[in-house]
Amino acid sequence: MSEQVEKKVRIPNTGIPVTKGETVNVVMSTSTGFKSVFLAYILPIVLLILGVAVFTSLSLSEGVSALLTLVVIAIYYGVLFLLRKVLESKFEMRIEKF
Repeated sequence: MSEQVEKKVRIPNTGIPVTKGETVNVVMSTSTGFKSVFLAYILPIVLLILGVAVFTSLSLSEGVSALLTLVVIAIYYGVLFLLRKVLESKFEMRIEKF
């Protein structure tokens, strides 16, 4: 069981009678969890490694390579932010009574 932290999320109610402030479980499928981890952690690490490798192979200094790699990561997270509505529809979560 993961640590219990109070968070506010918006999840469409599928007919389960709950009231505002009631404690519920937020559930998602395992594949949805893996997709989330891939997009949030694994792909950015791959981009970091590839960015540093490509930029240093272009005979750029380490500092410039690191800076350009950070720009690539910022662009990646910017694209994720712009696609958040599309991603929200792909990552289905539901609530269950606690």
